[in-house]
Amino acid sequence: MGSMVYYGFRLSLRPRLNLRMVRALCSIEPGGSRLQILEQVDKELASGNDVAALSLARDLQGKPGGLRCFGAARQIPQRLYTLDELKLNNIDTLSLLSPVDATLGSIERNLQVAAVLAGISAWVAFGLTQQQILLLSLGLLFLWSLDLVSCI
Repeated sequence: MGSMVYYGFRLSLRPRLNLRMVRALCSIEPGGSRLQILEQVDKELASGNDVAALSLARDLQGKPGGLRCFGAARQIPQRLYTLDELKLNNIDTLSLLSPVDATLGSIERNLQVAAVLAGISAWVAFGLTQQQILLLSLGLLFLWSLDLVSCI
């Protein structure tokens, strides 16, 4: 009755069921709906009144029509993992660190090389003595160390 033969193949002609999803309201629980309560809590949180939102949620906890399981779960304390545990779980620890900026280091090295070359060229151009070069380099190193101390 519900099938036909077509070139030796049997095809089933079953009608498809068209089911629609229907939302049902639970009329067993008296009082306001949970959605309205959650909207009230959300309004309190949006206005920045966290204490009122928390007290509203705690007052309605476990009451009919209220928030049934709010705060009922046990809280798990935060755990700090050691470096060995992270390596054991194959977690790349370098991705957890802040990125390294090598730009300033390379600029500082280039400035040091330029300063040395400028010192050599000044020695040749001005005919400075070894004592003058020593005093000039010590003065520049002092100023450079002040700059490094002020950055820290």
